[in-house]
Amino acid sequence: MNGGVSSFAHLSQGQRRWVLLALLVLLHLLLLQGVDSGVGRTLLVGHIGLFILWQPFVRAELRLSSLQLLVIAGLIAGAAFWASNWMLIGWVMALAGIIGGKVFFFVGRGAKLFYLLVLAYLISVLLIVLVPQVLPSPFVLAGEYLFLAQFVLPLLFPVMVVLPVEQEAEDQAEVVDFVYSAFIFLMLAVLVLGSISAMLLIK
Repeated sequence: MNGGVSSFAHLSQGQRRWVLLALLVLLHLLLLQGVDSGVGRTLLVGHIGLFILWQPFVRAELRLSSLQLLVIAGLIAGAAFWASNWMLIGWVMALAGIIGGKVFFFVGRGAKLFYLLVLAYLISVLLIVLVPQVLPSPFVLAGEYLFLAQFVLPLLFPVMVVLPVEQEAEDQAEVVDFVYSAFIFLMLAVLVLGSISAMLLIK
């Protein structure tokens, strides 16, 4: 695309890790703030922007035309405008699927453990924070669960920071197993819908 005006950032493995960590921090702040507020929607825009930098699907050499940049901006604006808890549930499930599709491509223990911790964090916030928000009002989590979600889960972030960064092959960092990603996404969808159905039936 010779007429392109911009390109995706070319990030090293270490830089990608920092971008992913920042992405998770913004997601956590978004969950604490709530997606319905203006601050929450602003955090969502920043979160999506970091995902675009980190995403493993489009190579850094690809140049974007003005039209493509306009479409991306429109999609981000639409996501912020129509943001809801259900949308966040789907987004976190998709993000967990992408992370799960990358885990077993890394040879180094540090990199593999890093992505496993990211996956554990995403599944935890999905089930502890997001799912209860779409349930009827009688199903309110006890205070200790909310404390766990707000103040204990973020302790995973410093653990991720101190994990060693092994030098991985450049193409290895971009690989995602789409079959495994789809499997994790569908498994989480069954888990979420099953949990909601079980709670409603118990009521």
